Amino acid sequence: MKLFGLIRKLNKTKLILGLFAAILLVLPFIMTLYVLRSADRLEVKRNAYISAAAKTNDNKNSQGLVHSITTEDIIEVEPEKAETMVTEPSNLMMAMNNKASDNDAKPVVSTDTDASKDRATPSDAVKKNGKTVYLTFDDGPSKYTMELLDVLDKYDVKATFFVVVNSYKYTEELKRIVADGHTLGLHSKSHIYSKLYADYDSYVDDVSGVHDLVERITGVDTRFYRFPGGSSNDVSTVSMSKCIKYLKDNGYTYFDWNAESKDAEDLSLTPEELKDNVLHYVSNNEGNSIVLMHDLDKHYNTIEALPMIIEALREEGYELAPVDENTPPFHHREN
Repeated sequence: MKLFGLIRKLNKTKLILGLFAAILLVLPFIMTLYVLRSADRLEVKRNAYISAAAKTNDNKNSQGLVHSITTEDIIEVEPEKAETMVTEPSNLMMAMNNKASDNDAKPVVSTDTDASKDRATPSDAVKKNGKTVYLTFDDGPSKYTMELLDVLDKYDVKATFFVVVNSYKYTEELKRIVADGHTLGLHSKSHIYSKLYADYDSYVDDVSGVHDLVERITGVDTRFYRFPGGSSNDVSTVSMSKCIKYLKDNGYTYFDWNAESKDAEDLSLTPEELKDNVLHYVSNNEGNSIVLMHDLDKHYNTIEALPMIIEALREEGYELAPVDENTPPFHHREN
């Protein structure tokens, strides 16, 4: 009752001024809260946009042999296993001695697999043309790795896997790669360009980190390596010459590529188109070919294309082999 009596004693002017002062005190708090909530909504939309952009992987400006996987949208629940949203360099065609257009590729007809046999014709029963093709898969392991290994086992083909490893999630896949006789190579610990190429120490940490984890899981002290983005990438802020010197000083051999399926450049390519891309590059290379493909969760067309690729290459008389100590490395840059 005393409160109501006090209010009645105040004149209207004082009451209005008091209410206005109270509003002025509360208003900044309300506006700050609104701005923070708006920022949260914008961040959610931004993350959704980045994820959608990574899935569509629209690389219309890429040319030649471009290792153009994109992200920061990625894949692992455990520590980062991510790809960066940067298109990798398109100057790789300059490293090749072929200027042929797509129309110059040899027409290839895939052979039918004999369903009555457990395996397709082994490579040593195929007439060779004197050239070797090395099938390589970057960025795995993935949820499709076991299926990919099943296809290779069916055709009695050995390949090379340049892996991205930062956890123990794909332990069984890594062990099977080794058990099946494939070559295990290193690609990255994070595959985030802005992180692994931030400076020299970051690069060394990435290489040594993936090496040590792979060795703990598989027991293999592998020294085969592929640069994220290739050795001629233009996204690294650290000198690639220093990175190459580090690899050489520590017993690593790095491999670029001179053929590819473009499975990471355009996710809409059909298995037939992926096969045609591989055959185009391989048939126009003067010597051996190192083929870039990918082992990722969103690249199932690669699994479907692989039988056609193997059959077409064998029909043309190519020998299929994994990278080993005797494999001449193909480099986009030497130092």
